[in-house]
Amino acid sequence: MREMLEKSELLAEVREAGGGLSLVWEALKFVAVIPIIERLCDKFPRYVINHGIEPLASLDGIWLIGMGLISFVALAYLALWEGMRPRHAGVRFSPWPRTVRGFATGYVVGALIMTSAVLLASFLGGFTYAVNLAQADVAAIALVALLYVFQAFGEEVLYRGACMMSIARKNSAFAAIVVSSLYFSLHHHFNAGYGPVAFVNLFLLAVLLAITVFVTNRIWMATAIHAAWNFFQGNVWGINVSGGAPRATSTLMTSTARPMPVITGGDMGLEGSLVTTAVLLVVLIAVAWLSRSSSKRVRS
Repeated sequence: MREMLEKSELLAEVREAGGGLSLVWEALKFVAVIPIIERLCDKFPRYVINHGIEPLASLDGIWLIGMGLISFVALAYLALWEGMRPRHAGVRFSPWPRTVRGFATGYVVGALIMTSAVLLASFLGGFTYAVNLAQADVAAIALVALLYVFQAFGEEVLYRGACMMSIARKNSAFAAIVVSSLYFSLHHHFNAGYGPVAFVNLFLLAVLLAITVFVTNRIWMATAIHAAWNFFQGNVWGINVSGGAPRATSTLMTSTARPMPVITGGDMGLEGSLVTTAVLLVVLIAVAWLSRSSSKRVRS
């Protein structure tokens, strides 16, 4: 796996561009940089809500818009401070067929991972479901799906683009993945229900997203996995997303969680469930096995 990561085309281009600090200094730098960027973008939804600006103030996804805006601030930071271009963060649009294919594949993968966790948790007795078509607003659901893509793109540019690729310039890809994944998980520490299991699950998810960036040399598959993970968890299955409950009008199903937090994740949703831990570990083991098999074929 490490050998495959170090052979990434994106990584080679980032290192060729130069710059970067030792692992300790890069890690310390992003302790300050990440909160500053997030707080700058947090001001937008707070201002809109506090001043009652219509129609944005009543928009269900105003906070998702704020998180999506992180992408622009993070890219500006890369250009002005790190001397890196958007392509160094994996923001590459050409060739278009590859971009579309990567995004579509990622969305299907994200939907399958989350749905697998939902079905397993339900099989173990954690949830019961009811179809919610009577209350569901199809337009609102479609809008939230789009906003989750924007939100996921913002977080991917910040964590897998700016943070991870900046660290990888003078350090190993493995170290860059670990540090950026730790920051991504800790980013959720104020969320309702966040605890040790949620910390591990979000770290494992971040590792998976990071690997896809190195393997595909683009950020689109990771963005799509991230967006589908959130959308299917909240707006298809009606489960809390990172501690936030979806509105009844923007879900296809409604879920009832039984008092089994080890399985349901409690207030955090499935991101705090040991079921999700198991599913993510299986996915990562499969990715490692596939990469090892691929390396053996190349050598032979």
